[in-house]
Amino acid sequence: MEPQPRPPAELRRWTKEEEHQLIRLRDQDHKDFKDIGATLNRSKAATQSRYYAIKQRQHSSAIDWTPEHDHTIIDGRRRGLPLKAIATEMQMPPEAVAERWSTLQRLKQVPEDVLVIWRRKGDVNFSPEEDETILKVWMQGPDDEQLVRTVRFEGKSQADIRERRSELVYRHSALYLSMLGVGEGKEGETDALKSALGTPKYGWMK
Repeated sequence: MEPQPRPPAELRRWTKEEEHQLIRLRDQDHKDFKDIGATLNRSKAATQSRYYAIKQRQHSSAIDWTPEHDHTIIDGRRRGLPLKAIATEMQMPPEAVAERWSTLQRLKQVPEDVLVIWRRKGDVNFSPEEDETILKVWMQGPDDEQLVRTVRFEGKSQADIRERRSELVYRHSALYLSMLGVGEGKEGETDALKSALGTPKYGWMK
């Protein structure tokens, strides 16, 4: 029987050793994500995404969360506030609040009326072309704040675009998985990308 091929690098589980190496290369050696990805045999996008996920966990684990903290986060979401605004109110790192919100959902501690609000926000429909545009721009390196200032879609807010990017990446959408490893030099772009950027060229279009 022939040996089974190894899964693509992007589908491999991250080991503790890889995570430690990622943090060291970024925080101590000040390497960029492209170089780190080459060292770890992973794409720039996957490396960047993992780095920020680790940082979220670290920020959250450093806080002694109380029921009052949780109530403030849930109340803020009930008011329709983005997590960054809630973090500002609480004077806490946005990454920590985002991680705690995810934990509260995972533990089923978020009341149904609050979940309904954010499910409703998720009902904003994105076309396949818009999803592709969001991922292509984000995978070139901009953070979410730069992304939402760069990409524009009629009838969709910056918060909608930011949350769609997060959904596509962290839920490992089929489109995201198919695009992992897309590098500079890829030719061609969709009409949606031209419209969203409002410029004739952008990075990999050269």
